[in-house]
This record gives sequence, C-alpha cells and structure tokens, in this order.
Amino acid sequence: MNPRCIVVAAALMSILGCAQKQIVPEWIPPPIELNADTTLVCDDPAAPGCAVATPFDELVRRSIESPADAKPHYVRLLNKGDETLLLIIHLIRSARESIYIEQFIWSADESGLYIFQELVKAARRGVEVKILNDWFMNFGDSKLVAATTLAHENLQEKVYNPFFRQLEISSMQIATAGLSDVSGINQRMHNKLLVVDGKVGVLGGRNYEDKYFDRDPEYNFKDRDIFVVGPVVEQMVESFHEYWNYEYSIYIHYLDDVWDHIAAKVDLPDVMEIDIGTSFGDIDRIASDYGDIQKLFVTTAYRVDGQVEFLADLPGKAEEEDEEAPRRSHSALNPIVMSADSSLVVQTPYLILTKAIRRQMRDLRKERPDMEIIASTNSLAATDHFFTYAITMKQKKYLLQKVGMQIFEFKPVPGDVREMITRYDELVTESNGQNNEEIVDDRFPTTAEGPITGLHAKSIVIDDRIAYVGSHNFDPRSIGHDTQLGILIWDVDVALALKADILRDTEAQNSWVTAAKHEGIPLVSFFGGILEDISRAMPIFDVWPFKYSTSWELREGEEPVPPGHPEFYERYKNVGQFPTVNMSTKDVQTRLFKVMGGFTEPLM
Repeated sequence: MNPRCIVVAAALMSILGCAQKQIVPEWIPPPIELNADTTLVCDDPAAPGCAVATPFDELVRRSIESPADAKPHYVRLLNKGDETLLLIIHLIRSARESIYIEQFIWSADESGLYIFQELVKAARRGVEVKILNDWFMNFGDSKLVAATTLAHENLQEKVYNPFFRQLEISSMQIATAGLSDVSGINQRMHNKLLVVDGKVGVLGGRNYEDKYFDRDPEYNFKDRDIFVVGPVVEQMVESFHEYWNYEYSIYIHYLDDVWDHIAAKVDLPDVMEIDIGTSFGDIDRIASDYGDIQKLFVTTAYRVDGQVEFLADLPGKAEEEDEEAPRRSHSALNPIVMSADSSLVVQTPYLILTKAIRRQMRDLRKERPDMEIIASTNSLAATDHFFTYAITMKQKKYLLQKVGMQIFEFKPVPGDVREMITRYDELVTESNGQNNEEIVDDRFPTTAEGPITGLHAKSIVIDDRIAYVGSHNFDPRSIGHDTQLGILIWDVDVALALKADILRDTEAQNSWVTAAKHEGIPLVSFFGGILEDISRAMPIFDVWPFKYSTSWELREGEEPVPPGHPEFYERYKNVGQFPTVNMSTKDVQTRLFKVMGGFTEPLM
C-alpha cells in the first residue's frame, strides 16, 4: 500500500468511532536461535585487498588532522539517482568496520536487492551491518525477509514502530488501526541515512527502490541526497543508535509471519541467488575504481569551513516541544527559514503548509515586500499522490496572494529530462510498446511519450548562503507525525549550487507557472474571490467551481518574466488547471478529494 494511503484509511476510519490508543504488546524474542550464515572471506575486514580502496579516506584525514576549532566538512550534492546508487555501492564495498542504514521504503526490486546483496558481501568480510527500516514500507514479502535475516550473522535488521506482530498486513488491519490509534500508526520513520565506518554519511530524500535510482520504465523521481565527511557524521551515528535502541525498534524476526518462515525452514530463497538483471554493469565496474570515484565525487566536493548542523527528530517524536528534543528537525529549521531576508527558494514534492507556517510566511512577506519566495513542486500530471495535490489546490490562492509566492509545477516529462535522468533513453526503450494510458496509479493519460518524472527532493536555500537538504517535506505530516532528518550548511558555494539546480527545474521547459487567472469582470471577480475563500476554508464540501489560479506556459520565442510583471499575460498562455491531464480517474479523484478531504490536511 502506498505510504500516504495510511492517511486516508486512518483518517476516514477515525471519524467512524471513538479512537482508543492501542496497547502495544510486549515484544518477546522467539524461542529458537537464528542460524544465520557465518561465512567469513576475510580474517580482517580492514586488511588490504579486502575492502576496496576509497579516495574518501583523504577527505577524512584532512578533516581529522585540522585544528580542533577549525575542522572542515566536505560535501557533495547528489542530484541524480544513478550517481547516488554508484556512490552507495562504492561506500558499501569500501566499509571496513560498520555500515548503518535507516530507510523508509526498501523495495525488493532490482535496485533494492542489488544494495542488499552488496551488504551481505560486506557482512561476509566481517563488517558490522545494521539496517533499520520503517515497518510499514519494508520488503513486504515475509518469506523473503525471513531469508534476509539468515543471510549473515553480521547483518542485523530491525523495523520501526510495528503496529501489528506481522509484516504483511491487510487494508482491513490498517482501517482497524485507524480506529484504535490514528497518531500511532501514522508515526512512521521517514529517515533516509547511510553511515559507513562512522566517517562518511549520505542522507536526503531517496528511498531504496528502482524509481529513485533512474531505473523504472514507468515513473522516476528527480530526488536529492548529499554526502558529507566531517565532525557532523558523529552526530549521525549518535542519532542512528538512538533509533536502533528505541523501545519500538524491533528485530524483524520477532514478527510472527517472518519467524514462522524461519522456524519452518521451507523454501526460503537464497538472497544472493536472486536475479537482479543486467543493468548494473557500469556501476559494478566503476564502484570499485579508485580513480573514477575520486574524479566523480572527491574532486567535485565542496570544502565547507562554515557551520554545518545535523537535524534529527528523536524516535517517538512527541507532538509537544520539550527539553528532551533539542534537535527536533522542524523546531531547528523553522526559525532559520523565517529569518530569510532577501531570498527563499524551496523545493518539495508536496506543497502543503500548516496554518501556522502560512501565517508566518504572510508576516514575512509584510516585513520584506521585495523578498523573493520561490517554490518548486509537482504538477498533478507529475505527482505520485493525487490527494496531496488536492490539498495544495485549497492553499494556492493564499500562497499567491498573501505570501506572494512564485509557484512552479514540474512537468511530467520535463524538457531537460535527459540531463536529469541518466538512463532516460534506455528506459524509453524498456517501456516501448506499453500503452501509456494504462500505466499504474492513474498517472495517465497525459501527452507524455516516455516515463514520467516527478519531484521528490526536499531542499531549501536561504539568502543564497544557507542550504538545507533532508527528508523533511515541510508539510503537516513531516512536522507532526513522521520522523525526519536533514543537514543545514552555511556556505555560499553550496547554497548557490543547490539554488541553481532547483531553479533549473523551474525553467519554462521543465515547469509550468502557477498564477492568477487573467482579470475578469471586476465586480464578478471580487465576489467570486470571496465565495472561493469561504469554500476553501471549509474542511469538507469545498464546492466552489471557479478557481483563482491556473497553470501558464511560456509562449514560443518569449522571454520568461515572473507573475505580476506587466507583460506576463502577453508572454504566457493559459494551459488550464491540470495541464496534460485529461478528465481521467485521477482528475475526478482529485476534485472529489478537494471537496471532501480538507479535514485530512494535518496528516498530509
């Protein structure tokens, strides 16, 4: 089940009866010991020739040997899925002591299995491998998970906040959970973190699944991660152990259906024998090449002498702010964002702001009327969650009018797609012959001729000098329910590089501009606006059909200008509220959810 489907099921079921908080049972270990593989291919995992040599050692050395009060960080933005997968595989192969991973979604597709097989190889070298996945979005196949727990004794797996004593769950169980504890089941671990040997960290927005690594012939995410070397990695390790040792982080073999397969010992697959296809040839080769990795990642890394801060929620993420949560991601990030003076550039897949933040943004606009506020987000044609877009529709007028935000919505096949998705032409070939109108999740029909690309990056640039990259979507769900982490970097070069990548996504070939409709009859427009505001404010029955804003496309041969420019309506053409989306199931669902689903906004 799609992770945000929890929202709909839980929210709808919670209004059908009195919500009683579920009493989580005591997690007692199964009575039989695991008999995991004990193969060792190296007496010493740090011995030469065991782990591959890594050029990151030089960056680590420079940071360690610097004066205590002036230790630099080295960071590299990871804007492409293919290069991120390459880096992950290299870091796993270079590990000598430990690999710690937190993940929200880990799919048993080719990319997910490729990464897991590399982790098993690391465990066989003697490396300590610890994996913490969110319970709801793990592999999903209890028999396959049972096999992974036996892959090697050096590889341990836990799941975060399991709501039932099993991995495979039904829609009815989700609905029941909605009746018992909406907040509990919606509190997922949204962290995405990899730390190798306590020295190199990777964090950001990507899950472990084909579509996050440019490898899905139907739908891929333009996402963003960042790797970092320096003192802040120690905080990442501390945060990992906080989650690993949390009372509701449970060994995955404690789940009944997983343990039943382990105890039966019948027909468990050999994880290392599962076919992962042939598309990883270049990554397989380059990941072990010292010179290529140095050229691709080390020589292009930024040295940061300014402040670098790791932000992480504590596990269990309480609603209230208290002294025990000084690193809670939102409470640390929000005041820095609201301190912006001249420029605020945000990229998020789901443009849904809480009422408090909308008011803060409105006040910021009043204080700084000339400030640049830009948001890059998904169009309905590009999004993977139509119901989040429906809530966005309810907020657009406020964001455009009161906040003065420039909103750019990503096209499903952006003009620069071949620069964004490394393997795009190969994916087109793979999908050749498919009927695009039948591709999953009602993302079609559109006018697209190739795989859809959607935004999944979560980043902010403040005043061209502070950069944020992380897992935080800046929406109500990220603030109040799912745990989040990220990194703040006070460095002009990093901030400008991040801003340039976001602004490239907002260019006319890649995004539509959201702006007010052209002025109509003044009196009609005035009263129509009042009626829309009343309708929009209602948690249900938002039925006013005439909307304030629409999408605009730059006319051929024209130069782009921002909304509000006197020539905007001459240079741009109105392409409708949902460009390239016909009146499909998705369109109808979006409109209906906007009418009926406003009450779910705090969970989005």
